[in-house]
Amino acid sequence: MKGKLDALSDAIIAIAITVLVLEINTPTSMDDMGEFAKEIFLFAQSFVVIANFWFERSQFFGRSKRISFSILSIDLLAHLGICLIPLFTKFLFNFENRVVSLLAYGILIAIISVIFDIENYFVLKQSLTEAEYERKDEMLILFRKFHIRSYLTSVIILSLTFFIPQIVMYLYLAIPMTKFFSRLGAGKGRSIFVDENLVEFSDKVLGRIDEERIKRNLTE
Repeated sequence: MKGKLDALSDAIIAIAITVLVLEINTPTSMDDMGEFAKEIFLFAQSFVVIANFWFERSQFFGRSKRISFSILSIDLLAHLGICLIPLFTKFLFNFENRVVSLLAYGILIAIISVIFDIENYFVLKQSLTEAEYERKDEMLILFRKFHIRSYLTSVIILSLTFFIPQIVMYLYLAIPMTKFFSRLGAGKGRSIFVDENLVEFSDKVLGRIDEERIKRNLTE
């Protein structure tokens, strides 16, 4: 079942990205080039968002050995949201009120992020519990702290939509890229590919945190 769900996830993400490209209108004259460039930017923005969701899912779901029915249900719900991203990107292309379209897009991305975070939390907790991991609580607290900061950032950006919508468009591109590189920093020295289980993943992340804590203490 887990392998079939992974295959379904890959198919949904691949189709969503393909549909994004199909929504771009080909220019017919030089006057259309500005609009064409804007649509390519919005495609790239949504591509990065979807790719980041894929990466987040692979970091946890891909490393788990089994899944429960509740985790399966949450995963399907998250992919329902991903299927809506091309539609909301098209809304950004065409809707005349930029504030409304950005709010709709931002709220959708925030909802999908929360659903995936809930799924990843339960997958991580399940895997560490099954392995009787000694530092399980510490790892789960670290996970929650990381994502609470992310939620606060999302709320701030949604609020900024009312005042600086043109800047917020670029922030929606910057956020997934920032989250991606922050994860690489937290787990420095590990592969970004799904080549280790969640116990090894936790050891490397917490080990990196321990090293940074020791360095700070020595400096002080």
